[in-house]
Amino acid sequence: MLVRSRAAEGGHSGTVNAAYGVGIETYDGLAATLTAEVRAVYAAVYAEAPYRDGPAEVAEFAAEWPGLVAQPGFRLVLARAGTGEVVGLALGHLVQPASGWWAGFDPAAAGAGTAGRSFGIAELGVHPAWRRRGLASRLHEALLADRREPRVVLWVRADARAAAATYARWGYRLVGRVPDRPPYQVMCLDRSAAGEANTAPVPP
Repeated sequence: MLVRSRAAEGGHSGTVNAAYGVGIETYDGLAATLTAEVRAVYAAVYAEAPYRDGPAEVAEFAAEWPGLVAQPGFRLVLARAGTGEVVGLALGHLVQPASGWWAGFDPAAAGAGTAGRSFGIAELGVHPAWRRRGLASRLHEALLADRREPRVVLWVRADARAAAATYARWGYRLVGRVPDRPPYQVMCLDRSAAGEANTAPVPP
């Protein structure tokens, strides 16, 4: 079970003790900073197939950062090894029904028709050298801890089979496809159905 010691709203929660000598850090709102180490782990996560992102995509991520941090309910979670290296990240924010997150289908079909009642996971990944240690689950847990939104939405590539299978094990279901970006599918987690909303932390 992840034990979180949260500071004041919008602050840094601190590092928690963890398996494999990896701690979890949580930053809410403007406390989140795009550091060189965040860029580095993002680049490592998405360098492999099926993404094969390069410097241009990392630069695009950096350019979008100010807009991401400005989103309501923004949260950044980092996994940091005992050496100080950031080895995983997750980030997300509140999602409105009219946003592009729900591209390709009616959000009401997923029970997401109420403004401000869904949380969108924009990024979740672990450095290739640190996978298969439960870090993705812990990042996901910390990202949703204390959050009151009963629904979580994310996009996943259809050819990213391992990621899609992981989300399915966590309870996500496929609810639509992104018409102008064929590889991407929309998955949604109904936390209220499992009694997980409004609790902290969320079970892995």
